[in-house]
Amino acid sequence: WELDYPIQGVLVDFRMLRGAIAVAALAATADAFVASSSAGGLLLRSHAPSSHVSAVRQAPAPLGGVACNAESRDECGAPSGRRDFGRLLAGVAAAGALGTPLAAFAAKDALVCKAKANNGAAMGGTVCEGVEELKFKRAYETKGSATKLTGPKDKLSTFYSQINAGYLTLVDLDERWDAYNDSGDGDVIRRRIGTVGSKSPLHNIRKVFEGAVKSVAKRPEVKAEELDELDDLFNSLLESIAQIDYNAYSTAFVGTQEVATTLRGEAKKALGKALTQYKRFLEILTPLNEEAVA
Repeated sequence: WELDYPIQGVLVDFRMLRGAIAVAALAATADAFVASSSAGGLLLRSHAPSSHVSAVRQAPAPLGGVACNAESRDECGAPSGRRDFGRLLAGVAAAGALGTPLAAFAAKDALVCKAKANNGAAMGGTVCEGVEELKFKRAYETKGSATKLTGPKDKLSTFYSQINAGYLTLVDLDERWDAYNDSGDGDVIRRRIGTVGSKSPLHNIRKVFEGAVKSVAKRPEVKAEELDELDDLFNSLLESIAQIDYNAYSTAFVGTQEVATTLRGEAKKALGKALTQYKRFLEILTPLNEEAVA
């Protein structure tokens, strides 16, 4: 039925009003949650070293487009009359039309991996939607059978961008591990670590690590112990990546889901180890980088 309560000169259907109130309450609750995080911003890369430039996602504007500070949030969070209530409903409608305030976050972060059909059969591998594409400069470029450096071999900056992107790729894999594994296809993980395909910054990363260590080997500010640690770190890091690859690859050849789950657990452990090693590797290299992160 109709509720005889005019908003902007019209009668409102009760069911529509009830639905609008529910949506408004949900949005207001979510807005309050976002606002309470990190004093107005969410850090996207919480695991990255403190010296890295982190991408910050700003909290969205409140419904209705009117700012509300922490002290007055309780005051302006709820409508006090017909005009405020109408403005709130209008804000909900505008937010829905623009995909804000929280839908944009969900859409950006949503990761779905599913089997890709091939001629009607599910044998075309797996496609993942929502994978973040990092922008970075590769240390080497390949044209035909020839491979050459993209910068001076004695400059860490030639190698740093790809190394840094490799770390962020592992951070993303760790943060969204379950989503990447939802399809049950181990090659999804292997593409992220660069052992299947060539898009990952971790593809052929050994050569990049070696080039980076050599580029700083003769720098007077680098101690002999640090060089030894860098050498040990990148070799143990490559072993950890190999363990992730081995366990992810093996999931395709086991007979039970229980064994596959165990293998994924071993791969996750190796990933945690790799992140610890990689973080330390970057902690040593980052102060030596001649340029800002690309």
